Amino acid sequence: MANINSITALQAGATIVDATLDGIGRGSGNAAIESLAGVIKKLEADLFDYQELARLAEYCRENMRPIPEDRTMQVLGAVIGIHSGYFPLVEKLAEEYHTDPARLMEAAVKIADHSPRKDDFRAAASRISA
Repeated sequence: MANINSITALQAGATIVDATLDGIGRGSGNAAIESLAGVIKKLEADLFDYQELARLAEYCRENMRPIPEDRTMQVLGAVIGIHSGYFPLVEKLAEEYHTDPARLMEAAVKIADHSPRKDDFRAAASRISA
């Protein structure tokens, strides 16, 4: 879906799309630049040196160690719509209030006017424990 969204954005006039390189990026849901590059090339819209990109992907694969992450939280965040920057707070509050992180995230989304903020997570945790 991320690749489709990125291509659609480019076709609609976007000049920049966010992507991961060899899986190194900001959480789940980002387009994979290796496959995105091939699609862009086929659309004859490439503005980069894809051979250099291939070398860079290989360099990353060989020289960078992935940071361990909780894939469960990544999936929950992607589905519920919570940015990974909130995961430490969600995990802390879920433990403190003896609740499931998914339940806490869902409750915070219902409280929030738009995207949940720290106070929304705290309010959700208080309501769950009441």
